[in-house]
Amino acid sequence: MSIEFQDVSKNFGKFKALDQVDFTVKEGEVVGFAGLNGAGKTTSMKIACGVINPSQGDVLIDGMSVRKDKIRINGAVAWVPENSLLDNMEKPKSIFMEVGTYLSMRRAEIIERMQKAMKAVSLDTKANIRIGNMSNGMRKRMHIAIGIFMDSKNYLLDETFNGLDPSGVFFLKDTIRNLKKEGKSVLLSTHILPEISELCDRLIIINKGKILDNVMVDDIVNKVTVEVSFYCKNEIDNENIVNILSAFGDVELSIEESKRYGKATIKNYSGKKGSSFKVAESLNKIQLDVISLSERKEEVEEYFKRKISE
Repeated sequence: MSIEFQDVSKNFGKFKALDQVDFTVKEGEVVGFAGLNGAGKTTSMKIACGVINPSQGDVLIDGMSVRKDKIRINGAVAWVPENSLLDNMEKPKSIFMEVGTYLSMRRAEIIERMQKAMKAVSLDTKANIRIGNMSNGMRKRMHIAIGIFMDSKNYLLDETFNGLDPSGVFFLKDTIRNLKKEGKSVLLSTHILPEISELCDRLIIINKGKILDNVMVDDIVNKVTVEVSFYCKNEIDNENIVNILSAFGDVELSIEESKRYGKATIKNYSGKKGSSFKVAESLNKIQLDVISLSERKEEVEEYFKRKISE
């Protein structure tokens, strides 16, 4: 169970939509795929499910090439597009009957799989209502249900939280957590970044078709930034302060014109949360009076904005 992008590039005429995109979503992993509008998220998704071909490179779904094994990957990967592709006049039961018949399943197996799939996405009482009468969130969960029905091991969720009401968000989150528990691979494209910190193991940032970062979410949310302001009776020795504080992380120092007051920001703080008093102790040893000291965690949204602007 894996989704593997191998140096994927995609050109539309002279426009390069993707430029050597390379990453893997492993078994049981939920990976957030974040980028601004037009960054290349949807193009990546369409290539991964075989809707369009890459100009260069390949995507492997459980080791199968989207270029060479289009028929075989149909059941291995489930795509949930931002806007539902299901016929509004159809009912879930008829959709499952059509898919099951195409896959040469017997009626009893189709019914059994349908009930399991609809229950997994909390739609078990909706098998006989028209798709057009479903909410936006229900239609998206219906796409996931089709993947579960086909026993897909990999899921491509493209801006799936867009336009959902609170209840739709709740049910969708629950569905994604269950997919993870069952060991499925999930690539979640979104610009709603708080969902990434709540659901995802890893964050991949794409901008202008290129991968900017591939980082564990825990490595973002567990990092602490320390901010300290201080006063010195004599002129502040900038170099000495930077040397001392660099032992704790990456230092940004600003000194007022009087050279008596200063402020330091320590990013990627090496200590544990709640241990920033050690910073104050180090400054006290060189006769600096600490005026204020604070710790804060970097949110995924803040991290994303910083990376995009670098």
